[in-house]
Amino acid sequence: MKTRFITAISSAFFCLTFLLSFCGCGGGITRYSGVSLKRLEYSSVKYNGGFTREYVFDFESNTVKTRGYIPGQSDISDYEMIASFTDDEETELIDRLYSYGLFEIKNDYPSPAGIIDGGGWSLTVEYSDGTVKESTGSNNSPKSVFKKCANAFYDICGEGVVAGVTQK
Repeated sequence: MKTRFITAISSAFFCLTFLLSFCGCGGGITRYSGVSLKRLEYSSVKYNGGFTREYVFDFESNTVKTRGYIPGQSDISDYEMIASFTDDEETELIDRLYSYGLFEIKNDYPSPAGIIDGGGWSLTVEYSDGTVKESTGSNNSPKSVFKKCANAFYDICGEGVVAGVTQK
């Protein structure tokens, strides 16, 4: 009787462990079910020299456009389309960005004391109902969130957008 009980408990533990490890294979991606996104814009500027890079993810036309320029020293060029994506790829991107916390970052990441050079960034997410989420930073960012999101952006357009991506 005692042996059967131990065997049953061991079997239940094994099954539970197996199920939990199987569920973990999805990488912790949660389906986004909020208001649909219309557009996502990200801009970064290097303070030493002023080089500015802008990205626009248009979720109505499923395109990614970018441009780079130095304000006052070069013409602000037109956006260049660098990628297009399917509705399924859009869904996967938004699910990943949501799961990694991009839509919940703080509104402002101010520069730490004593840092006067480096760079700044801004993120604008426009939703289909007209609401807008804006966030900015100066020599400061949600590094962990950006690092995870960089891979999601890279998979869509070949660029990390918010952070560098280590090639595999």
